[in-house]
Amino acid sequence: PDSLAAQLSRMVTKELFHTHEMNAKTAFLLQNHIRNITFREGSCSVNNVALLSARACLFLEKENSSSADQPTDEGGKQASGPRYEAIDYEPDDEDSKFKTAVAAQVEVLYDVTQEFTVEK
Repeated sequence: PDSLAAQLSRMVTKELFHTHEMNAKTAFLLQNHIRNITFREGSCSVNNVALLSARACLFLEKENSSSADQPTDEGGKQASGPRYEAIDYEPDDEDSKFKTAVAAQVEVLYDVTQEFTVEK
């Protein structure tokens, strides 16, 4: 599937995805099922940040392809905008006629502190 969760799972490690999944489930339970516990706005703080990995990839804009090759969105409409293709070589003079783009991926590990209050 091409859901937002599936897209995120392809961008991060399994461990990081599982951590985000557990955080989202916990937040859902606290916010929606236990009415007397509320999040204290502005209480979040991020601690102990570490860069685990970083990478970048060069992309070249694809030449116009037939409409049958164009991807569609969830509603079946064709996606608009340029399409890019990752390259793993140094672009040459022939490639210079195409626009380039760079995608970057960083993976960080961090600790988040949050405060909740119990209303009586």
